[in-house]
Amino acid sequence: MIPICIVYFANIWTSVLVPIWTWWVNTWKQCTQQSCNWWCLCCNKWFCWVVLIIVATVILVPTSLFLIVLGGVICFSVMITIILCGILICIPNAFFMLWVGHSKLTWSELYNQCLSFCIGSNKTPSGSGTTTPTMFTIGGSLNTLCQGEVELTLNPQGQPSQTQTFPSGSFTFAQPVPNGTKYEVTALDIPPCRCNVTNPSGTVTGANITNVQVFCSPNNK
Repeated sequence: MIPICIVYFANIWTSVLVPIWTWWVNTWKQCTQQSCNWWCLCCNKWFCWVVLIIVATVILVPTSLFLIVLGGVICFSVMITIILCGILICIPNAFFMLWVGHSKLTWSELYNQCLSFCIGSNKTPSGSGTTTPTMFTIGGSLNTLCQGEVELTLNPQGQPSQTQTFPSGSFTFAQPVPNGTKYEVTALDIPPCRCNVTNPSGTVTGANITNVQVFCSPNNK
């Protein structure tokens, strides 16, 4: 709510109030600096000043006050809406979720999540941490004594298989897989080169897999 009010008043100030009052001040200076017509007792200056005073009294001051009051009404309305949403929706929802035992969050975390919905914020509520990723990569290290790159295949359960060639060093399959996916990594043997895979299979459990180790060497060594 506070950012909305700040943005509103900042836009009103920079886009409306500053330009019109800057024009008024500059015009007042021009009236003051213009030469006086003595034949009419400086009537030209008096006329200029009177016009500016009328413009300020009839147009500028009422417009400025109207915009300020309008902003206050908007901010107050938004504040009341958020308060009612918190009282009528968030508090009962938090108590209900805790009562039925369908949430592992604390009461304050449930309330903050609902309040973020009322405010319309996409930010992660305070105390609930960062968003947990749901997709993770699979990879590891490759050491080959054979010529050329080694062809590795990832077979994730319920997902399309991935076949890529890698040189010696660390490797990571391009497409991540969902959390909880069972997987298996195999290496293609091209005689006379044979490969041994350590930690070839497992289940993704909330983190990237980096412990697959592949060692390839000619089968006569």
